[in-house]
Amino acid sequence: MSVAKYVFDTGPFIQLGMLDREVFVSAYAAVAAALSDGTITSCRAVFDEIDDKTGELKKWCAPNKAAFVRPSVAEQLLVREILTKYPVLIKPSDLQIGKQVADPFVIARGRHLGLTVVTNERWKPNAQKVPNVCQHYGVPSMDLMGFFKAEGLRF
Repeated sequence: MSVAKYVFDTGPFIQLGMLDREVFVSAYAAVAAALSDGTITSCRAVFDEIDDKTGELKKWCAPNKAAFVRPSVAEQLLVREILTKYPVLIKPSDLQIGKQVADPFVIARGRHLGLTVVTNERWKPNAQKVPNVCQHYGVPSMDLMGFFKAEGLRF
C-alpha cells in the first residue's frame, strides 16, 4: 500500500465521471488504482457529495469506499478552525437543507496529513475558495489535469 499523496475533493471525481469510461479506460484505471493503493485518499463527505444523475459514478467509487474516510479528531478541530476563519466555505442555504459540504474536510485532511489537495476550484483574489484556503494553510493544491501530470500519466 502506498502512502497517500493526494486528497481529492468532489469536483475531480465529477470531472472524471463526465469522461466516457469506454474511451478513457486508462484514466479511470489510474484513479481507481491510486484509490486502491492509498495514493489518493478522500473524505466521507466527498463520497456523500457525489451525486451524479445516473448513479454510475457513485457505483464506480463504491469498491474503494474505504479511501473515503471519516475525519479524525485532529481533522475535526482543523475543520472548526477553517470554518471560523472562512465561514463562506459553507453557504447558509446548504446548512438550511442539510446538504453535505466537503470543502473544509478536504482542506483539513490535506493540512493534517501533509497532502496535496486536488480540486476543480480555481484561486481567485480575495475569495474563500479551496485553493485560497489551502494557500493560507500552506497546503499545495492542483486540479485533476495537474494530478495526471504530476503522476506522469498520459492517455
